[in-house]
Amino acid sequence: MRTPAVSRLHPAALLALLLLVLATAACDDPTKLSPGEQRIAVGAEATGLCWSQEEDGLARTRAIATVFGEDGSVAEGTTVRFTVDWPGATLDPVEIGTDETGRAIVEVATTRPDGDQLTITGALPDGASDDVTISVPPPPVLQFVPDNPRPAIGEEFFVHVYVVGPCDLNSITFRLEWDPAVLEYLPGEWEETGILNAPVGDGSGDDTGDATGDATDDSGDGTGDTLPTEVLESAGPGSVDITYRRVDSPPTGSSATGTYLKLHFRAVGAGDAAMTAPRVELAPPDGRPYELMTSDYWMVIGVEAVEPDGDGSA
Repeated sequence: MRTPAVSRLHPAALLALLLLVLATAACDDPTKLSPGEQRIAVGAEATGLCWSQEEDGLARTRAIATVFGEDGSVAEGTTVRFTVDWPGATLDPVEIGTDETGRAIVEVATTRPDGDQLTITGALPDGASDDVTISVPPPPVLQFVPDNPRPAIGEEFFVHVYVVGPCDLNSITFRLEWDPAVLEYLPGEWEETGILNAPVGDGSGDDTGDATGDATDDSGDGTGDTLPTEVLESAGPGSVDITYRRVDSPPTGSSATGTYLKLHFRAVGAGDAAMTAPRVELAPPDGRPYELMTSDYWMVIGVEAVEPDGDGSA
């Protein structure tokens, strides 16, 4: 019997096929990425942290470095070394190899850094690096919101001091200004809303515990006593300076979003009140104001007083 002819590959074609197989294997096997092919990207599970209410008072997250190639493949077993620019922060571990997904993960615990920000850097053995910046705490937002933006002359209304995303907020200080020919502030007639002076043990999720050392539940309904607060105000025609704060000892704060205080106004003339807030400070129990940086972190909703209709309505 005649043996069938065997098809032979041209040497160049055989070489091309071998290179293709090797390239495919390198893509499938993350350990085949050479140092020159490796890239690194560093991120974090959370880039805005509020410190723990536990005893140590630290903020925590995890930093994650991913090592990959230009074709999207990942590198397993590559050592990543992490550093942080704030001495009050710890990384555990400092150096670790990537797993089968190409990731190296470290635990981050930190005190409040200068400037309320810290940067974590991950570096490869060849010097390639990337970093992520974390806010500790993230800046809250303060809004002044009238419950009636178009009051009629003679009508009274409240401006809500509304805080979004605070971290353990202890005090709010601000100056409001407006056209005194349009609005009149009614001193001493502000109203608390039950956030900053929330009852101890009210189950709201902002349970501060026995903050004063002598708080008891004498209400009979399980709501507990309110926390001590104070409002300091200095008002004149067209302006008011206010500090609203908890005065418990040791000092505590609230991390709840909502209206903290309501300010009482009366419309006295028609027109745009041109209300502004040239000064705003919000601070946690350590007394150091949050880094609000720009007025983008507070806003004032406009108020326009109008002439009443003939039937007495606006």
